[in-house]
Amino acid sequence: MSQYNCLILEPSYLIRKGLVSFFREFSNLGLIFDAENMKECEEFRNKHKIHILVSTDEFIRDFEEEDFLLKYIIKHNRKSKGSDILNILHPKDILIEQISKDIQSLKPSKELDEKQLSAREVSVLIQVAKGKTNKEIADRLFISVHTVITHRKNITHKLGIKTVSGLTMYAIIHNLIQPMALK
Repeated sequence: MSQYNCLILEPSYLIRKGLVSFFREFSNLGLIFDAENMKECEEFRNKHKIHILVSTDEFIRDFEEEDFLLKYIIKHNRKSKGSDILNILHPKDILIEQISKDIQSLKPSKELDEKQLSAREVSVLIQVAKGKTNKEIADRLFISVHTVITHRKNITHKLGIKTVSGLTMYAIIHNLIQPMALK
């Protein structure tokens, strides 16, 4: 299953955090970023490919030439309708139905498939998230330290995440490990 990264660009803290919470309910979404302004937005976009943009009218114009798989404009009044409108006043079930249908209609791109981790890379990622050293990972998975290093480079390249803490968060978000396993 493809994982789509989502960026929510909204100046209102409460609306932004509410949208993040709402979008976490979709299992085929990968990383969900939230930004208050264009500067924060650019920080995410420099590190990660964004597939779905959720933003207000004031920011959406800055992305007219951008090629997102889905783009939603946040609206705050009951009369706003349209396939690209995310009316935050609509009931939850209507919003879930709309977004689920849109996400399911997406055709996985070659780029998304290339970013998927192999089974061995997932095994290495889990061990990295648990704080294991390259030597410990190699011993546990019966591979050489050099192979562990190669897998870690591939994981970093595919995910665009360079820190152990970032990889750990990725593993938790994607249910590869449970936070309790980190103790």
